[in-house]
Amino acid sequence: MVDYISVKEKDLSEELKKEYETLSCGFYEELKQLTGSKGCSRKKSAMLFLAFLLDGLYDTQREVTTRYAADMEVLVSYWNTRQDWHQKRALTQKTKIRKLEKTVQQLEAHYERQAKAIQTYLTKRSVAEAGKETNLDAISGLAGEMLAEIFDFQEDEHSEELRCIGYYIGKSAYLMEVYKNMERDAKHGVYNPLLQWKKDHKDEDPTPFVRLRVESMIDESRKAYERLTITRHREILERVFSGKVIAGFFSERKNG
Repeated sequence: MVDYISVKEKDLSEELKKEYETLSCGFYEELKQLTGSKGCSRKKSAMLFLAFLLDGLYDTQREVTTRYAADMEVLVSYWNTRQDWHQKRALTQKTKIRKLEKTVQQLEAHYERQAKAIQTYLTKRSVAEAGKETNLDAISGLAGEMLAEIFDFQEDEHSEELRCIGYYIGKSAYLMEVYKNMERDAKHGVYNPLLQWKKDHKDEDPTPFVRLRVESMIDESRKAYERLTITRHREILERVFSGKVIAGFFSERKNG
């Protein structure tokens, strides 16, 4: 799941850039080891944000929380690829599935709860898409439920807050994804709940509606975040909840 609320390194001070790069490198190195890749895409994802959040919260070795985030990235990516392959039958997708199968089997045995949440999400999303679901709250909530399970690192005293953060970030990420893809989906006749929203509202621009919903969800995540005792990466994490990242996303869409 691409993270549309990620921090841009160019906006960080030199000191924060070093802090950001140190943990990011660890995350991507874990991904390389898990996937057996010589190189590894450094695209931003919700799991990179999770790596910063867990490392800032837990007094444990960084490798533990970073590895967990990388494990979750592999699981989500694998099952997304499987679903895409059933729809498109692309050879590159089949190759990726075969390459990761053994690793994923091991991860699923270790993370039964999270693996079930990912598969449940994709199944429910497929049903919603096939039925042309128009309830944005319902379908975005499916992504929220999945990330809530994933963000709940070890079902402890921090579970409630971590689940809340994951839930609202998942919902906001889904809305931002379908908003970004509206023009493409309209061109190719692909299901997108915002296209129906636009039709129902007499071709009204959905930007103000989506932005208000996303900002309110990020604000709910921020409230849960503030109930946690974060000892590291506070400046980096708090940039996500500041509103500037969201403003940047919508500005890029407007100017793009």
